[in-house]
Amino acid sequence: MYKDHKSLQYALEIIRILDQNGDMGSRDVCRTMEDEEIIDVSATYLSKVFPKMVRAEIITSCGNVYHLNKPASEISIADILKVSDVVEGTPAFNNFCNKILNKLSLETVF
Repeated sequence: MYKDHKSLQYALEIIRILDQNGDMGSRDVCRTMEDEEIIDVSATYLSKVFPKMVRAEIITSCGNVYHLNKPASEISIADILKVSDVVEGTPAFNNFCNKILNKLSLETVF
């Protein structure tokens, strides 16, 4: 998996987990990912995704506790792409995003 795809996959999982569980710390999110065995989790890499999501205004933080700025159903692919340096437009990339978003029951904009 490309590095940017990994960022996006982590971001989507963070959105899903925060949507289902409410506000959580980064360690709790990491443990949840590990417990669900959804993806191989690198705590170090995951810790780099949270600030990107804050800059993208998807989540906010108070200390080490994160929460969604809006309901997951209102988060668009355009919002999520801000977490990555990837430019939207390639069919493979759009397909990847749509598969993950459909899995998470998020609304797509394609």
